Amino acid sequence: MWELAKAGAAFVNKIDGVDKFWHEIWVPGHMEMIVNNKENAKKYPQLGKAFDEYGKRGDQRLQEMFLWELDLCV
Repeated sequence: MWELAKAGAAFVNKIDGVDKFWHEIWVPGHMEMIVNNKENAKKYPQLGKAFDEYGKRGDQRLQEMFLWELDLCV
């Protein structure tokens, strides 16, 4: 987990003297954490582009899933 935190793919905070890790499992959130690591963003500019393209894609399957969850699908 420490290596994931160094790469920006997880957060680490010390709570009561103990390292506590948090790892995002939702893909957009996970991508955002990685892109927010400034060293990664500079070293791998394609990360930001990939995140942007993912967000613009408008994944139809994801939209349908939310509609089913809200019982709005016709």
